Amino acid sequence: MDSLPRVVVTGIGVVTSVGIGCAPFWQAIRAGRSGLGPVESFDSSRYAVHIGGEVKGFDPAAAVTRLDPASMSRASQLAIAAAHLALDDARLDSGATEPGMMGVSMGTTSGEPTMLEYFNDLEMAGRREAIGPRFIEQYPSHLLAANVAAELGLTGPNVVIPTACAAGNYAIAHAVSNLRHGRARAMLAGAALRHAARESGYKLDVDVRRLVARLQGEARAAGARLRGDVDVMINAYGAVKGSIEDGSLRPIVTTAAARAPALPDVPTVKEAGIAN
Repeated sequence: MDSLPRVVVTGIGVVTSVGIGCAPFWQAIRAGRSGLGPVESFDSSRYAVHIGGEVKGFDPAAAVTRLDPASMSRASQLAIAAAHLALDDARLDSGATEPGMMGVSMGTTSGEPTMLEYFNDLEMAGRREAIGPRFIEQYPSHLLAANVAAELGLTGPNVVIPTACAAGNYAIAHAVSNLRHGRARAMLAGAALRHAARESGYKLDVDVRRLVARLQGEARAAGARLRGDVDVMINAYGAVKGSIEDGSLRPIVTTAAARAPALPDVPTVKEAGIAN
């Protein structure tokens, strides 16, 4: 592993119920502010629970400037917003790399969950014939990365890894592989995840986390700010580093305080109280 080129994170973009943008998100986390509140995106009166984690104050028209926001579902809109934020944080122009050398690697649990709800509502109402082509045009999970690439004009590697909760880790690992093997010079990597469906009465909206990954040498040569390093070891727990047995397991994106004092070191599972 030591002989492989180092990969670093140079930009971070988040769109979540806790905050939109790296600084607001982290400030809210540090202040202990919850992202939960009354559900506003649909009528929850027929359910027992009326609270959820929704991304509020989000304007698709402001985030999606090249494509038509109405041509895609909410997860793609949020993914594009997070991609713009990550590139802005990295101070990187999507057109700065040579054609075909900047790509997108995304993980997801269920692709476009609002389209699943659209399908389910019509199916349960006995109106299957009304579903129409919109479902096929907006639901498939590969559209997440495709829409991001089309919005930003990226023609490099493009993939969506739909492996549920571990998908974001796998997407980062795939991005690292593309960088180390010369298939890309920069990668947008991350996940668009949703953790509960509307039918449960408790809604957690799509939340999107994106990062810009580059080879360490190239990033330093370009004067990029280094947000952290990426170490990758794929095992049964996803893309992680360490061992769950001795409590040293930690996520693959680790930020050293000396390199990025504005962000914390990521705790191990033992430090987080997950392992004894």
